[in-house]
Amino acid sequence: MGWLSKAKTVRALDAVGQGADVEIEVVVASPDAIESTTAPIRAAAFRWALLTERTGHGGGKGGGGTTRALDPFAGGWRGGPLVVRAPCGRTIEISLDHAQLSAPVDPEDGVPLGESPRSAQTYAAVLARAPAGSGVVYVREHAITHGQRLVLRARLEPTLSASSYRDAASTTTAAFRSTGEITIEDRSLDL
Repeated sequence: MGWLSKAKTVRALDAVGQGADVEIEVVVASPDAIESTTAPIRAAAFRWALLTERTGHGGGKGGGGTTRALDPFAGGWRGGPLVVRAPCGRTIEISLDHAQLSAPVDPEDGVPLGESPRSAQTYAAVLARAPAGSGVVYVREHAITHGQRLVLRARLEPTLSASSYRDAASTTTAAFRSTGEITIEDRSLDL
């Protein structure tokens, strides 16, 4: 993370001023309006990945056996922008276009794309990016849900105009937007 090494990171929105790099715990305020394509759940946003299966031989203990891993070839977000609330009550709008998700992932987690007609329809346009001869394509969706606690690392700026900067000290009226490099960390699934 380039910006963490270049600037002082603040851990409270009161120190943001006209803009600062932050690392702050937040709670998702966006409603769960997006349906999963693979499970009967709704979320505020989904980080998705399309994967192909790779098998290897001799990778097990003692040099024998077969190993299986799923390798991503495409990914992105469904939903957004995501609105989160800081402990002080202020909101932050996060554009998910270039946001990274840091979360523990089971390397074998994935649902074959054909098992859900909705997932096949949703990701059909991306299937062309699958490596030639890749065989079965899998989908993995990581849900970000209303009320979920996350850690946000981003550059934040007030959404207020420069003339109303004085209001940024308010604990209830100021809102922020994320810019630049954004990482959302989900610690709820620590494996």
